[in-house]
Amino acid sequence: MNKKNILYRGAEAEIVSSEYLGFDVVEKRRISKKYRIKEIDERLISYRTKEEAKLISEARKNGVSVPIIYDVDLQKGIIRMQHLKGKRIKDILDDLSEEKRKKLCKKIGRSIGSLHKNDLIHGDITTSNMILLDEHIYFIDFGLGEKNCEIE
Repeated sequence: MNKKNILYRGAEAEIVSSEYLGFDVVEKRRISKKYRIKEIDERLISYRTKEEAKLISEARKNGVSVPIIYDVDLQKGIIRMQHLKGKRIKDILDDLSEEKRKKLCKKIGRSIGSLHKNDLIHGDITTSNMILLDEHIYFIDFGLGEKNCEIE
């Protein structure tokens, strides 16, 4: 691994731009919490990393655009995935014409429908967690997601 640049740091993870096997990647690195007992912290980080990677894979399998996962390191709590060099929907939505905005929102709705039809709950559906790249809407950050077939 080469040079790393932190793109975003949240309460649970930092997002780092890096390189992996010659690919530009984004690493989602879960942050250890010093207030937790070490063993519990390690288990939580490993479990949450595994669950998020499973949700991303399941979403892709069901036709929803998500980043390609290249590697998952459960011990370190890292998911290495495709670096989507598009634009966040949040940053472009207001600048679109009404017609383009409606078209984009319908695409978003269809993708969310595909997730829910397959019992996948994103957990944090916001325009900050959607990236437009090559006319595809990619969903990112499934950290609060789950697989659930209950009707809310």
